[in-house]
Amino acid sequence: MNTITQEENKLDKLCRDGYKIIYPNSIDGLDFEVIIKEKHQFSDPTILSPIKESRNCKCFNFYEKLFKYKGILFLIPYYFVNTSTREYSLRFDKGEASKEFNLEWIHIISDNNEQRNYTDFYEKINYVLYNPKKDRLVFYIDDKFKSSAAKKADLEKNKKQNLENKLEEDLQSLFDWYYSSKLFYKMNDKCYWKQGKLIQSCLNCV
Repeated sequence: MNTITQEENKLDKLCRDGYKIIYPNSIDGLDFEVIIKEKHQFSDPTILSPIKESRNCKCFNFYEKLFKYKGILFLIPYYFVNTSTREYSLRFDKGEASKEFNLEWIHIISDNNEQRNYTDFYEKINYVLYNPKKDRLVFYIDDKFKSSAAKKADLEKNKKQNLENKLEEDLQSLFDWYYSSKLFYKMNDKCYWKQGKLIQSCLNCV
């Protein structure tokens, strides 16, 4: 009897590895915020949040901000690299009480893409997971969502790829013709292409 083994998806694996889903959550009044602190040598640090609600995303029009994506969280374009001038933290709030945790690193993952630490465009967040033992955070994003800028970039990438493929085909055709034209043989004082096509009567072309 054959046994069908179902492959474990990435979300289940993260949970099995100790990650806890903090968004979405069912605890009333419990909010969270991911904080980026960028330090500067001659000025106060810059405080950023990589998570934005649709109404605060520059990539959306009025309808998308207030209706289509209302209440959904998005990840801004950002490169989550650990340096001496950049710190990440996770803060939970419930009423006037709050608790903050330093983050060792932040990564991004999805069903169809491997783990990475950057995003070039706004991404729709399906889950946010936190590992309290390792101080690590994961944004689990939606592969089906594409901002207008991401769609445009994909079109340009595909267009360039098609041009490169066509160039390769043209060069291959050119090179094949050049080399095949050199592969002729002499028969009955006449020069032939290797394919058997008569070129001319000549004794000096070999």
